Amino acid sequence: MGKGKKKKTPPAQEAASSGTPPQRSQAEEAVSDRQATKKVPVKQAQEVGEASGASAVASTTHPAREQRVAERLPEALPRHPPIQEAGAAQLPQQRAPPVAYLSDQTAFPPQRGRGYSYGRGQDRGHGHSRGRARGRGGDYGHDGGDRRPFSPQQEAVQQVAAAQPGSEAPHQWQQRQQSQQQYWSQTPAPEWRGRGRGRGGGRGRGTPQPFSPTGDTFQTRGAPGARESPFAPSSAPPGLPQQQGPLPAQQMQYSGPPHQQQQRPPHEQQMQPRERPLQQQQRPPSAQQMQAEGAHRQSPRQQHPQSQKDDDISQKMKNLSLDTLNMPVRPNILEGGSKGRKTVVDTNHFRLDLSKLKNKTVMHYDVAISPDRPKRLFRSAILALQQAYFPTRHPAFDGRKNMIASSYLPHLGRGEELTATVTVMDEEKNLPKDFEIKVKLVDEVDLTCLNSYMREETNLVLPQKAIQVLDIVIRNAPAQRFTQVGRSFFTTPKEVLPLGNGMHMWLGFYQSVILGWKPFLNVDVAHKGFPADKNVSEIMAEVVGSRNATFNPDVELNRDQVADLTAFLRGLKVEYKLPDQTTSKRVYRVNSAVLSARRQEFKLADGRPITVQEYFRREKKYTLKYPNLPCLHVGAQNRATPIFLPVELCTIVKGQVTFKKMNEPQTSAMIKYAATSTVERKSKIDHSIRQADYNSDAGIKEFGISVSSQFESVNARILDAPQIIYGNEKKVQPEGGKWQAQPFLRSRSLENWVIINYRTRISTDDLWRFGEQMKDVGKKLGMAITTPQDVIPLDRRFQPYKLSGLLESLKDSGAELAVVVIDDRRADYAQVKQFAELQVGLLTQCLKWKTVSRSNYSTVQNILLKVNSKLNGVNHNLAPLIRPPCLHEPIMIIGADVTHPSPDQRNIPSVAAVCASHDPDAFKYNIQYRLQPPRTEIIQDLKEIMTKHLMFFYKETRHKPRRLIFYRDGVSEGQFAMVLREELTQIRNACRGLEESYEPPITFLVVQKRHHTRFFPKKREDEDGRNKNVPAGTIVDTSITHPRHIDFYLVSHASIQGVSRPTKYRTLWDDSNMDIDELEELTYYLCHLFSRCTRSVSYPAPTYYAHLAAFRARMYIEGQTINLDRLPHEQAQRIIKDNIIKNSPMFFV
Repeated sequence: MGKGKKKKTPPAQEAASSGTPPQRSQAEEAVSDRQATKKVPVKQAQEVGEASGASAVASTTHPAREQRVAERLPEALPRHPPIQEAGAAQLPQQRAPPVAYLSDQTAFPPQRGRGYSYGRGQDRGHGHSRGRARGRGGDYGHDGGDRRPFSPQQEAVQQVAAAQPGSEAPHQWQQRQQSQQQYWSQTPAPEWRGRGRGRGGGRGRGTPQPFSPTGDTFQTRGAPGARESPFAPSSAPPGLPQQQGPLPAQQMQYSGPPHQQQQRPPHEQQMQPRERPLQQQQRPPSAQQMQAEGAHRQSPRQQHPQSQKDDDISQKMKNLSLDTLNMPVRPNILEGGSKGRKTVVDTNHFRLDLSKLKNKTVMHYDVAISPDRPKRLFRSAILALQQAYFPTRHPAFDGRKNMIASSYLPHLGRGEELTATVTVMDEEKNLPKDFEIKVKLVDEVDLTCLNSYMREETNLVLPQKAIQVLDIVIRNAPAQRFTQVGRSFFTTPKEVLPLGNGMHMWLGFYQSVILGWKPFLNVDVAHKGFPADKNVSEIMAEVVGSRNATFNPDVELNRDQVADLTAFLRGLKVEYKLPDQTTSKRVYRVNSAVLSARRQEFKLADGRPITVQEYFRREKKYTLKYPNLPCLHVGAQNRATPIFLPVELCTIVKGQVTFKKMNEPQTSAMIKYAATSTVERKSKIDHSIRQADYNSDAGIKEFGISVSSQFESVNARILDAPQIIYGNEKKVQPEGGKWQAQPFLRSRSLENWVIINYRTRISTDDLWRFGEQMKDVGKKLGMAITTPQDVIPLDRRFQPYKLSGLLESLKDSGAELAVVVIDDRRADYAQVKQFAELQVGLLTQCLKWKTVSRSNYSTVQNILLKVNSKLNGVNHNLAPLIRPPCLHEPIMIIGADVTHPSPDQRNIPSVAAVCASHDPDAFKYNIQYRLQPPRTEIIQDLKEIMTKHLMFFYKETRHKPRRLIFYRDGVSEGQFAMVLREELTQIRNACRGLEESYEPPITFLVVQKRHHTRFFPKKREDEDGRNKNVPAGTIVDTSITHPRHIDFYLVSHASIQGVSRPTKYRTLWDDSNMDIDELEELTYYLCHLFSRCTRSVSYPAPTYYAHLAAFRARMYIEGQTINLDRLPHEQAQRIIKDNIIKNSPMFFV
């Protein structure tokens, strides 16, 4: 159907034409490995080298060769043809070599032999990835390979160097070569190297070497204009000429791959790098420092394993904590950035007055309560203890183990311990309960550290213990009157807000003590789903009525419906009570739903079996109304005589806290209830402050703390939105966080594609019409889209396992894309992605049938935004004149996230996903993902991930990143030190694994969305949209932020519903000393580069892509059993196809 397969090009010819080693399958590589041991005539090896742009080199000098070498060193830099679009004609055989970007030296075109080094050398560039190993490919081939120079150019360099005063004579060169080869033979090959492709015609497969540290080229002293490999080592082996002094600079604008680079404007040519302050950031130690500190270590010639370097770095980093990491600080204390229009906003932070503390030091007591259940009675037990032993005091209790007092409690000074027994009433069981309580002083907490932390002379360590003390004290009062869930408190709603499936939404408030330039209490509205406190028989219609069957209480449930009911009720407490028999009231915890009352049997004391229905009729004198409804198995599971209760006699206990993940309809309903205007939300927060009534609590008074009732007003700035550029140099200016799409900046054509109706109810005619819509809208966006080749209907009788064969046949027929229309079922989406991306290697775009059935221009446009990106196009970008300075050089921007299974999911791994830009405009990204043990926050394999990203960047741009900016999501404040210590170490090790001295500056930021800070405009001109939010671009980096560290809140999007949530950014590391205005502006601009929409999003595009990548990885394990003890094996079974990664790196959008 449509185009057939393209004619395959032999590997050597493809490498020669493209300048990159051909991508080969594992089977092809196995054949290549076996053939590598065969002998190849010298003449044949030379012909291979000459056909690819370089001749084989003899070990002796030759005048003709020197002349050819001179001819290959042009004085002017060549211009390059533009990058050809996908599907274009084959590139010419002799392609202009790439030009390197260097800020401190002249760039010269590399003269390297193409093709593979056919020889008997066995060292073929070890590595797990088949990347470009542009090292000394033909030089150190052994086992029969001649010892030859790196390339004709390098031989000329060596000869010129030998003729210079003080250098070695030509006859000494071979001796140096032998010692040099001995050195490298003891040096293990870096793992990231692929097959060593030598620069020249050397016959041995040599060990590739790292690339240079400061630029993409490396000049040898005494040979002006000569160029070594971009992967040349940072320091030559003993005896080799060393680089001396700075090299001449040729300033070039980094605005694209080498063929797109242009000369800088005259007014920019004199720009110098910004000087760093005298006090530098602390960085992981350099190689020289490590050698100086460890003189007892063996020399690199004797011991040079990369793992030892990694261990050295790791050991130094492990000794660091937040107080020794020297986190980036503001240039001027208590000052933020300056760009943007200044304004003032209200925030839901309420000032804490600690000036009247009764005592600067408070007492921390450890509380041990036995028995340790039920915990719901612990507060009642502590209240009884307080009334009995210190009735005039009001200590604060956290509900578990910690008690805080403003001063020593009676009989509880240093070294003293109180043991007491108290009795409280258990209302659920209507029985008294005895507890033994032991109280002992364990610490005295100094609260003055809160004020010192906020002063200029403080250290950088957050006074976590003092903050916890304040949290316990201020939380104690509402915890005794409301239902507490973590840091939120809920009251029984006055009106029912149903979420569906037996759940209701409760309203409440959240509170937390935070430190900015002053101490604050952060108060916000809170929403949570609670099980409806109704009779179980009444809510069964909601819980089990969705299984394609109408609920009828007179008909027994099927197996699936019983499973649904069990999933909802398991772990919940139900109150059992017979009508008109108050003494029968008991509370039980549900284990599961079982058979109906007329079928479920159990044995009486005499061993006779009896049904539940018959038992209640005989023993309880009660006739069941619904004997066909299931019973509930309650109580202890290992009880000799199990307890079965009819559902009609069971009522769900009110206010039970559950942490089960809500389904999509429940989530949508909660968002609908919670989405309010800023005015309404502010009113609810104000009501919560009055309801909590902190200043009237006796305990807070005893400590001398007061809470303001006024919203804190803070200074803010509104940043200008960046200008967006589209095709034909069309520029648009976003307004209100959105803009109109124009023809794409670099559009892709779509000639061979199909639509698959994957077991949905939509008609084939509707899908043909949708295909025409794609064609018409694509034309307006600059995409040349043809009519789909076919619409393939698959009814519900189609077996999912056959999908792989169908996709394989489509790929063989030349299909570029398959649009798959699916139901809302998550399993269908997962099956499509598993087959297409892990087994076949075909690009897919999944659409819900409801989306297709009501598609309009806007819907199809949004679909094509994704399709063009998947096809490796560029939808839009930042206009060149407004780009931050850091985007004027090779830079890699990285987004990383770790997602974890929900609390009710078992045997599901966590997923770490890292995406990284690989183009100069930071629009295109590629991804890496890893499966990790559940709840593991550290990205365990980050070194290998970053190695792959760095190699991919170099492959696409021919440059090494000169700066790394790392946006890390999903990290709480208590994990900052751990994440920074572990992950920064891995990033450094990845860089040094490629090059000993390759240490690009790293800016490491944490992206935090799970907070409760909100902004409310004070001025009418700042109100945006119907919900009256602050406008997109609003930034706050003073007052409620850290007084010294670099952090800020940014509202980068226009909220569609509800109150905008700002994203908080915290800079944990920055050895590039990036200006705070530049960092804030870059972060805001990146929010405009999300390929899937024409709106600015709530956090930077790389972070968004990391979420999408993690979600895609979850689809790869959806519906499958994962062996958590063999996660590397499970990962290896889910490798994304090479052609997807190579041709469509943004397949995941």
